[in-house]
Amino acid sequence: MAASSFPMRRYWIALAVLVALTGLPFLVSTAANGLLEINNCAFDLKGGTHCSIGGNDWGPVLGSTYLWALAFAATALWVSIAGLLIWVAVLVANRIRWKARGATRAAS
Repeated sequence: MAASSFPMRRYWIALAVLVALTGLPFLVSTAANGLLEINNCAFDLKGGTHCSIGGNDWGPVLGSTYLWALAFAATALWVSIAGLLIWVAVLVANRIRWKARGATRAAS
């Protein structure tokens, strides 16, 4: 019987999901800040961000989106570091178990 290869595909998918979830808040904060800069608006922490886009004041929406995305990015970074450590631990444990199971099949 031919030896099967280690099923690495699901680990790459899990890593891709982890990286995407980590990058999403950074992407949102960069987009909100970019919209503020493109329209010559300044972000103000005191809530006085005013930005007129198409005749409407989008300053409070863009300002709060930028601020909340930065807060989520700070949290997501630590959660992703923990997730990466768990990902590596599970990968190594499953790889060792898979190799041991293959060695016992070969011996019998």
